[in-house]
Amino acid sequence: MRLQTVLVSCAALLFMVVASAEAAVERFTAIEAVIHLKNGKMQNGFVEFESLTKVKYGLTAKQMVDTNRDQIAYIDYSDSYLKSTAYSRGVGLKSRKKYDEAIKTLSEGFKDRYQCVREKCYLEVADCYVAKGDYTKAIETLNTCIAALATWPYLADIYDNKGDYHIAAEDLDGAEKTYQALGKRRKDFGKVATSASLLGLAKVAEKRGNSAKAVELLAKAFEGVTADAAPVLYGKIGLRLGKAHVQAGDANAALSVYEKIVFTPVGPDNQSGLHIAIADIYAEQNKLVEACDEAILGAMVPDASSKARDAAVKRARALSNKLNKDDAVDGEVRLAYRMAVKKL
Repeated sequence: MRLQTVLVSCAALLFMVVASAEAAVERFTAIEAVIHLKNGKMQNGFVEFESLTKVKYGLTAKQMVDTNRDQIAYIDYSDSYLKSTAYSRGVGLKSRKKYDEAIKTLSEGFKDRYQCVREKCYLEVADCYVAKGDYTKAIETLNTCIAALATWPYLADIYDNKGDYHIAAEDLDGAEKTYQALGKRRKDFGKVATSASLLGLAKVAEKRGNSAKAVELLAKAFEGVTADAAPVLYGKIGLRLGKAHVQAGDANAALSVYEKIVFTPVGPDNQSGLHIAIADIYAEQNKLVEACDEAILGAMVPDASSKARDAAVKRARALSNKLNKDDAVDGEVRLAYRMAVKKL
C-alpha cells in the first residue's frame, strides 16, 4: 500500500476517534495511535506519550499525521512489523520463556532498516538476559544499542534500563556513571534527560542508604518535568519521591505529592501504584475504610498492566480482610467492602 493512501486512511481512522478523546490527544503520539487503530485496537489507539514528539491538543487528524510525517514513514511496514518481523517472533518466544531462541531471533532485528524496531529488539534481548540472570550480557547489549543508535532521539529509556541493570547487579558505581551520562545528553533529549538522570541518581543514593540525598534529587527531578511534557516519567518520579518521604518518616509530605498527581495522566501503572501508595499510608494511620477505597481504585485503573492490577487486587483483598476484623467499623460497611473486592 502506498504511503499516501495509508496516510489518508490513518487520518480517517484518527478523525473517527478524536471527537470522543480530544482531552487525551495532546499526550499521545499519532504514530502509535495509527498502528493500534489499523489493527482494530480502539482502546489502545491513544497510548501514553513516550517520545519527544508531542501531538498538541486541538490538531485535526490530518494535522496529527502531518506533524509526525517523518516518523510515520514506516506505517506501510506496520503490519509486518507487528506480525512477522524478528521483533514480533522474538517477543513470542520470550513470552514462552524460550530465552535463547528469543535472543537469536531478536538479534536478527539489530540490522532492521527502522531504528524503532532495532531499539525494541535490543531492549527485548537485554530483558531476556535479565530473565536468565545474566546482567553482564544485558548491560553489554544496551551498550551496543547506545553505540549503534547514537543519533536516535529516544535513547533515554535505554540509559534508564541500563542503570537499573547495574543496580540489580549491585554495581552502584556503574549505575551512577550511566545516569550521569544520561544527564549530559540534555541537548539530545531535552529537559527529560535531566529529570530522568536525577531519578536514576536518587535510586543509587537510596541503595547507598542516603535517604536525605535521594529526597533532594527526587525533588529536583519532580520540579524539572511536567505531566504535559513526559507524563509517565512525571508519575515515576512522583511515586518514588513520595516513597522516599515515607522512608524518611514524613507521610504527610508523601501524601501531598501523591494527591497532587494521582488523577493526572501519569500512565495507568503509575496511577495504580499511586493509589496503592496512598492506601498504604492510610492503613498505617489506621484509616482502613479510606485505605480500601484507594486500593480498589488502584485495581480499577483502565488499561493498567496485569501485573499492576494483580498487585492492586492483592492489596485490596488484604485491606478488606483487615477491615473485616475491625469491630469498630459498621457491619454493613464491612460487608459492602467484602462484596466490592470480590467483584475485582
